[in-house]
Amino acid sequence: MLRRQAYEWRGIVPDGASPPVTLNLHPILTLNPVIPAYNAAALAPVDIFVGGYGSNLDIPANVTASQFIVLDEISVWPPEASAQIWIEETLYYVNPDGTATRGVTGNTTPFTPTGGNLRQTIIANPKAPLGIMPSYRLTDTPIYIKQGQTWGCYFYITQLQQTQICGKGTGTSTWDYSVSASPRPEEGDLWVPRVYLEFVLFDGADSIIAYKLMQQDIPVTVENVTAYKQMVIRHKLMADIHEKKENEKKLSDIPERFI
Repeated sequence: MLRRQAYEWRGIVPDGASPPVTLNLHPILTLNPVIPAYNAAALAPVDIFVGGYGSNLDIPANVTASQFIVLDEISVWPPEASAQIWIEETLYYVNPDGTATRGVTGNTTPFTPTGGNLRQTIIANPKAPLGIMPSYRLTDTPIYIKQGQTWGCYFYITQLQQTQICGKGTGTSTWDYSVSASPRPEEGDLWVPRVYLEFVLFDGADSIIAYKLMQQDIPVTVENVTAYKQMVIRHKLMADIHEKKENEKKLSDIPERFI
């Protein structure tokens, strides 16, 4: 079995709760959502699955013995923030010399804002600095997460005070992540920290095929896994036909006896 799944993390808490609480429900549904202060965690990683900020899971992300994950899309917001994938004790994005980085940034892989009056301004001016941009698709270099591995994603605020130019440079919006504050209604999600991940989950027999393709340096894609299954079925049918013909030949060589 295989299916495409997505995970969206939103770094927002209900009613200015301090310290930030783990929410297993979508936090935007609370009455007075608040973007928590990042002054204590500035430039430090926050795990989007179990880090305690915003929407979280109960346990870290874990790939079972019968699963295989191909992560092929990642995006992050705000612009001066970044996301870093980790698998076991290894960070995915590193510098050429092997030192760790903070991963992809919201400037290059934006999870574009929704809601608020500014949304209409952005849509009306797609060539503006904050124009609508696609997520970062890892089509040629997907991230493979194998059976039995634990994985996650770190979120970093890399600049506490940020400014965005909206429209064609006619207006600006600013936010200070060193203090807790509620999102401004006219801006909607513009400054809500968030990360979006999308991946294909291969389960059962499909996970075994995915792992075998990876070992043979064949890209693990839905098309390749499907083609591999079709090839196995075809070879099985051909083997059955060949065996049947051999049995028929052996039977034809046995002399008939009448009693």
